[in-house]
Amino acid sequence: MKDERADVRSYASSHPSFPHESTTDQWFSESQLESYRALGASIAEYVCSGGAPARPGMSPDPMTWHSLRHVTEAYLTALSESAQASRTPPATSEPR
Repeated sequence: MKDERADVRSYASSHPSFPHESTTDQWFSESQLESYRALGASIAEYVCSGGAPARPGMSPDPMTWHSLRHVTEAYLTALSESAQASRTPPATSEPR
C-alpha cells in the first residue's frame, strides 16, 4: 500500500480490516467511502495502464476504446494461457 494516497494509508492504519470491512452496515463514514473509492480508482488505473502506476502528481492518459480493447485482449490471453497450463499434465520422465 505504499503507493496509495496518504489518506488511504491513514484510514488503513486505523482500520485493520481495511479493505475487507463488512458491508452489512451501509452507513459509511466519509473517510471510509473515500478510502474505498480512492483504492478502487488506483486499482483501475493500474489495470488500465497495463500495470504501470501513475507517478505522483501525474494523471494517466485517458482510457480509449482502443486501449481498453488492448488491455482486455491481454487479460483474456493470459487467462487462457493460465487455464491451458493448469490442464496440461506434468511432464514425466521415461522409466529406465
